[in-house]
Amino acid sequence: MTDAPRRSAAALSGGPRFAFAILFVVLALIAAGCGNQAVVPSSGPTPSATPTAHAGSSGGPSASPKADSGAIALTAFIALVTKPGFRYQATFTGQSRHSTVILPVRKGLLQVSGDDVLVRATFTFPPAERYTVEHRYVDGKGWIRYDPRLAWQRLPFRPSDTMAAFASIHGKADVTSLGPVTSG
Repeated sequence: MTDAPRRSAAALSGGPRFAFAILFVVLALIAAGCGNQAVVPSSGPTPSATPTAHAGSSGGPSASPKADSGAIALTAFIALVTKPGFRYQATFTGQSRHSTVILPVRKGLLQVSGDDVLVRATFTFPPAERYTVEHRYVDGKGWIRYDPRLAWQRLPFRPSDTMAAFASIHGKADVTSLGPVTSG
């Protein structure tokens, strides 16, 4: 053993400055390799999420199939309008267009109760004559009168000949879905 002074730490060839230079180069290469792209963490399961295992599945969680909201709405609509005793009422105004004249319509009323239908509207004929016309479909028989002071006359028509909006709907085959509509 000698009393000769020794360096306290094993020196890398080149010293601490060289080590910092290598560290800087490595970090620069990593940064360049990322191409200046932000690293976005992937969304994993949240603590509140609890995956459920399905028998015979691959072991990973799977998304439940989304319900077809259009089919659900269509089924509910058909169930509503074909329900015995279904009733609704609507009022209307507008124009009745004919080949020779356009008649203003006011005080229009549509009442439907099950298969029974009442339609009443007041038409204004030129120059200013107003007539209230009614037609009814009751117990499978059609009726019309062209003025409340006149007698009812029998009409040969079916439920689909009335103004009942849903008279021809009996099941899914009678309704065509046009798909979703986006508005606003």
